[in-house]
Amino acid sequence: MKQAWIIDDSRVARITLRKILLAEGLEVVEHDSAIQAFEQLSESTELPAIIFMDAVMPGMDGLTAIRRLKSDDKLSHIPVAMFTGNESTIDRQQAEQAGALAVINKRGVEQMDGKDLMRCLFHTNL
Repeated sequence: MKQAWIIDDSRVARITLRKILLAEGLEVVEHDSAIQAFEQLSESTELPAIIFMDAVMPGMDGLTAIRRLKSDDKLSHIPVAMFTGNESTIDRQQAEQAGALAVINKRGVEQMDGKDLMRCLFHTNL
């Protein structure tokens, strides 16, 4: 079963997204910080098929985490979707420049079903 990782310091955001991903048949792994996720990535033999990354988190923000992922040869192939409450054009551009596949608004995801979410991520081949 393919894994989707949710990296977000908001428990409510993780729960909301987890429900959608589980309904799509994905195994979901949750982390409340990017630092915690990188610790597990360094020890893991199974890599996630996709990562949903919050933009603003304590310790390491999402943009920094995406840049770090994309600069690592072992991890750079993993698609990352920025999962954020920030809606500005600048935020979207920064996420895409860092290497995010898509930017998904947290407020809008509650109205999405799994098929809508997967359409946002059609590049991932999940």
